[in-house]
This record gives sequence, C-alpha cells and structure tokens, in this order.
Amino acid sequence: LVDHLANAIENKWQENPKLSFDEALNKEFKKFGVFGFMDVVEQKQKQLTRKYHSIIWLHFKEFFGVPKIVVTALSIWLVYFFMKEIQNPQSFVMSFYLGILTVIFYKLFHNKKKQQKEGQKLLFNEIIFNYGSTNGSLILVFQILNFSINGIESVLGNNLFLFLIAALLVLVSVFCFIILFLIPSKAEDYLSKTYPEYFLEKL
Repeated sequence: LVDHLANAIENKWQENPKLSFDEALNKEFKKFGVFGFMDVVEQKQKQLTRKYHSIIWLHFKEFFGVPKIVVTALSIWLVYFFMKEIQNPQSFVMSFYLGILTVIFYKLFHNKKKQQKEGQKLLFNEIIFNYGSTNGSLILVFQILNFSINGIESVLGNNLFLFLIAALLVLVSVFCFIILFLIPSKAEDYLSKTYPEYFLEKL
C-alpha cells in the first residue's frame, strides 16, 4: 500500500507539480471508495487469522507425538480417576469452565495493557494476543457441554462418559495453554517472519 501510494503521488506531482502532498494523497485515497482500505485490511485479517489457526494446529499436534503424548494420556487418566471419586462431575466441569474464563479474561486485560504500553499496532500481533475467535469457540463448547451433560451420561454410561469428559477437559487445557501461553511466548518469532522489514528497522 505504501509503495502504491508513493508511486501514485509521484505521478500526480509530475502531472501537476503545484499539487500539495495532502491533495495528492486525498485524490489517490478516493480511488479506494467510501470505505478506503477497509476491504484490503479485512482480506489481510482473514489471511493472518488462517495463519494463526494453522500455528495453533501445528502446536496442538505436537501433544500427540512422542514424548508429549505420554503427558497428554497420563493427564486424561488422572482427570478420569479424579472425576470417578467425586460426587458431582457437572460441578467440576463448571468450576473448570469458570477457571478457564477467568484466565482468558485476565490474559486479555494484561495483553491490552501491554500493547498500549508498547504502542505496537501490527495486525498479526493483535490476532495473537487477542486469540482470534478461539475464546468464543471455547465458550460455545462449554455451553453445549453444560446443556447436554446429563443426557450424554444416560446414553454412554458412567465410566465411558467420565473418560470422554476427562479427555475433553485435557484437550481444552492443552488448547488454552497453546493460545494463552505458548504462542504469545513465541510471538516475536512469528511477527519477525510476518513483518521482516519492520523488525529489520529495529536492529
């Protein structure tokens, strides 16, 4: 966009050297229509969101490869045996859900303050630290689970039901760990690959 505008303004100055910078810029900007660069930004946002989701998926698959699959499987069995010992698994699920929400909102607030302090306005940076649309997906999963939990238990039986719930809780925990901690901790690497010219200027 910068190259396009710069070349367009230079062309307009060649046609009319008396034209001011603001006048040349406004004339070129009008070519993008009423909404300006909104369509361009929206397309870029969709592209970077797809890239963010692919990064999540790559990290998620790592937990099903050696050696992390051992930790994943062990965690599922531990949660399963714990849920077998308690009287009300639904209360445990809801407590887990509220705990996840608390961490998400805390991290969102913390990230907002950090971004304001740093003053960075990179689009991919905002997607990483606002988790794209993933937090909304988590809320939907727990809402569906909450409304159908009793019906699922009656169909599957107690043991299989508890095992599936344990597996779901562990997978959600892995997912949250990836989007809340793992990817943000590697944000500098992902941003430098996405905006190499920006980070070269900082050297």
